[in-house]
Amino acid sequence: MSFNKFPHIPRIYSIAFCVMLVVAVCWIPGCKPDSPLTLGPRPKADFAVVNGADANHVIFVNHSSTTSIPYWIVTSTVPPVTTQKLQGDSAKLDLIFMGTYNVTLTVAGQGGLDSVTKSITIDQNDPTACQSGPLAFIGCCTQKTWRLNIGGQRQPLAKK
Repeated sequence: MSFNKFPHIPRIYSIAFCVMLVVAVCWIPGCKPDSPLTLGPRPKADFAVVNGADANHVIFVNHSSTTSIPYWIVTSTVPPVTTQKLQGDSAKLDLIFMGTYNVTLTVAGQGGLDSVTKSITIDQNDPTACQSGPLAFIGCCTQKTWRLNIGGQRQPLAKK
C-alpha cells in the first residue's frame, strides 16, 4: 500500500526549480555600476565664539565646511566640573563661573564625521547669577553658606 497518492509532484517541483534557475542565470543581467558612487567630501569642523549680552554669555556659531549636523559639548576644567550638551548651528550658553571651558564641536555630514576642540576663558563669575534662578534660591554669591528662606528671612543651614 502506497502512502504517496501523487508520486509525480516531487519531480515537477524539481523540473520547475531547474527551469527557474536557468532563467535567473541567463536573463537577469549582472550588476554593473553606472557611475562611481561617492559620499562627498568629509566635513571640516570649525566654529566661532561670539560674545552675548556680557562676558558670561557666549554664542557658539558653526562654520563647518559642508552642510552638517552639529553637536556641542562644553566641559569646565575647574571644579565644579560640569558638562553641557547642545545641538544646532548656533548654541547660546550662560557660563556662570569663571574658569576655562573646553568646547568640542562634532559635525556629522554626508562624507563622515569631524570634530574640533577649542578652549575659552571666562574671567569673572556672573554677577547677575544670584539675582534670580536656582542660585538665588539655594545660596548666596558672597558666602559659601546654604540658606533657607523662611517667612521672608534667610536662615543659615550649614557652612561649607
